[in-house]
This record gives sequence, C-alpha cells and structure tokens, in this order.
Amino acid sequence: MPVDRAFGPRLLVVDDDALQREAVAAVLTGEGFEVDTAADGPEAIARIRGGRFALALIDYNMPGMNGLTLARVLRTTIGPSRRCPLLGALTASADEPALRQAMQTGLFDLLLRKPLSATRLVAAVAERLGTVPGPARGAAAIHAARLTS
Repeated sequence: MPVDRAFGPRLLVVDDDALQREAVAAVLTGEGFEVDTAADGPEAIARIRGGRFALALIDYNMPGMNGLTLARVLRTTIGPSRRCPLLGALTASADEPALRQAMQTGLFDLLLRKPLSATRLVAAVAERLGTVPGPARGAAAIHAARLTS
C-alpha cells in the first residue's frame, strides 16, 4: 500500500531508549510527519540507506555507536551525493564543549536538549524543515489533497 506523504516530511528518530524514541515519534506523527525509528546507529544507517529522510533526530549519548559517531558516519558514507538527511542531536548531556564542537563542525544541523516539550520539539523541527507546524500543516495537506483529487 503506498504511503501518503501529503502530511509532511519523513523523519527518523534514533534513540536507544525505547520510551524516549516512541514518545518523540508519537509527538511528531501526531503533528503530521511520517516517522520511522531506529534503536541504534547500525539500524539508523540501514534505514537511511534504504529510504529518503528529511531529518534524522539522533540521541547524542547512545551506547556503542554514539550520536556523534553516527553523524560522522552518515556525513562521510552517505554524504550529499546519497542525500544525507539533516541531522539533529537530542541530548540531556551537560558536556557543553563537546556539544558546541559538534555544532561548529557542521555534523549536526539542529540541537535539542532533553527533556523536550512537545511544543518545542515540533516548533524546532518545523522551523528547521521550513514547514508549517502543527494541525495547520495537516489541514493544508488535506485541502491540497482534495484540490488534486
């Protein structure tokens, strides 16, 4: 069955904490985004290689392949020629120098600190993607779909 992408860009949420991963995905899905999830770096790489995503939100402090390493791998192996999505770091880290360095090196396009409010999450994602936040986007997509039907 084909997926209706009229409601918004496709996003990937990468977090080793299932509760966090599913909470972020639920908020974004509720706002009209198509959301896939991955529990770790290798799964995220496979998903990105297998499809197109506008944005990947990556937990910065995952065990094994952490968010910084995953961002480096994606930027170097997927790269612009394979349409690497925008990358956002999700973090509860207080390691300010490391976070600043990650942003300054251009590995991440967006930095979001946990805990996140749903409003802040949606607003940051919508602003970075240049989309209309919230129900207005869904209503506009429904209207557009009706006009093209």
